[in-house]
Amino acid sequence: MPADAQRESLYQSLLETDPNNIAINRRWVQLWAQRDPAQAQARVDQLFATNPDQIGVYFIQGELGQAIGNLDLASQSYQVILEKQPDNADALSALGGVRFQQKRFAEAKRLYSQVLAQRPNDLDTQRILAELDLAQDQPIAALAQFQAIQQIRQAQGIPDPRMGDRIQHLQIDLLRRRGFQPYWERY
Repeated sequence: MPADAQRESLYQSLLETDPNNIAINRRWVQLWAQRDPAQAQARVDQLFATNPDQIGVYFIQGELGQAIGNLDLASQSYQVILEKQPDNADALSALGGVRFQQKRFAEAKRLYSQVLAQRPNDLDTQRILAELDLAQDQPIAALAQFQAIQQIRQAQGIPDPRMGDRIQHLQIDLLRRRGFQPYWERY
């Protein structure tokens, strides 16, 4: 039996046991969003019918919207959560991600800054803010943020080679902008 069929069978049996379990429904919808978005949406609609006040269902709908490229649906879902729980950092972060995808960078930065105010040590949010700076063509600010994140991770004993590569590529791009050419590209 292929792995996807096994997962599908497992999720189906778990849903039969506990049909309102948000975590299981979330994984089931993630699986079906790739295969059959209409079936995934039907499952979300069914969850809303049985759990209309459950915040987790709105998260599932938001993730489904992002997975199928319906950013308006995702945005509406996360905004409903924020109406009910204005300081929900996960919803702020998710809505920030939607705004980033929509290229509404100022709103995304404001939302991620709110998340960072609640979670000042959240390195992932700091990294996303640096990526936002890059998306807005502010490479020097982004470089400074990436270097600060790398120093924090090194101090924690958590080396991140991808961050080092990201910093190096950014430094090379900055040099290229100034007219320098790396030695390995010279003729």
